[in-house]
Amino acid sequence: MPELEKGYFRIDIPRVQVSPTRPFLEKFSGRCGKIIIRWKTLQPFSITNGVLTLTREQDKTEPLYRFYRLGDVLIFPGSAFKGMARTYTAAIFGLDFADELYGDCDYGVTDRDQNRRNNKINHASKVFFDDALLKTKQLTKQPTMEAFSKNKTKTNTFRIYQLKKSEEMKTQSYDMECFPAGVSFVTEIQYMGLLDEHFHAFFLSLGLHSRYHFPLKCGRGKSTGYGAIKASLEIVTQFDEKCPFSPLKDVTEAVKKKLTEEPTFSLPESLDNLRMLHEKCNE
Repeated sequence: MPELEKGYFRIDIPRVQVSPTRPFLEKFSGRCGKIIIRWKTLQPFSITNGVLTLTREQDKTEPLYRFYRLGDVLIFPGSAFKGMARTYTAAIFGLDFADELYGDCDYGVTDRDQNRRNNKINHASKVFFDDALLKTKQLTKQPTMEAFSKNKTKTNTFRIYQLKKSEEMKTQSYDMECFPAGVSFVTEIQYMGLLDEHFHAFFLSLGLHSRYHFPLKCGRGKSTGYGAIKASLEIVTQFDEKCPFSPLKDVTEAVKKKLTEEPTFSLPESLDNLRMLHEKCNE
């Protein structure tokens, strides 16, 4: 097997004081609305349940990792979106910031700060990801590669995968159903009770800044040349904060304009990490 460059890097998680989102009873006094994101696959992309299924084709039974389904419908679960977004949000803004947006999470070995653990977020997610329903006719098959990590998790760091393959790639495994590069689909995201800093940070976490853009990795095979998807902003709508039951107002152009401006952060580490994601995730 030829040697390959390491397909990931480690990023130090910032430690920063975080402004709380609006409490439940005051949620409409913060930003509330809906976001539509269009995603494009840059590499073969697959979400599976990790179970090998025996399929019969041309009088031959073969094992296959099937794309995640509900009945006959292919689904990109909202929970997978949320987990992906949480990783990149925490990598830029820190664990506490990510918990404010997505609710409390046990990061295991990644976080050994007992003080943070004793001050857990006591509310559910303020950002809600709908499941994406995908078209079966675009499915194809690709061989997976077994990858066994030789590097253990390091405290207070995240492993972020790049476009290039990992040095950990081993022998060829079974086929998996996936979408090829170049397929696009849309997802809907609802948000409520966010302050301006949470609202704009969320878009940065999806790699949407015009200067510091980057693809995200999700699904099976992230270390072996699979799973890269790129976001583009379609529509952002928002309730009037002074009149929460008013019709949703389109604020897309205002958000896009904000994403062309140089971002400002309370900690220089956040800007450093955003720059690092832009530089290294595109490799």
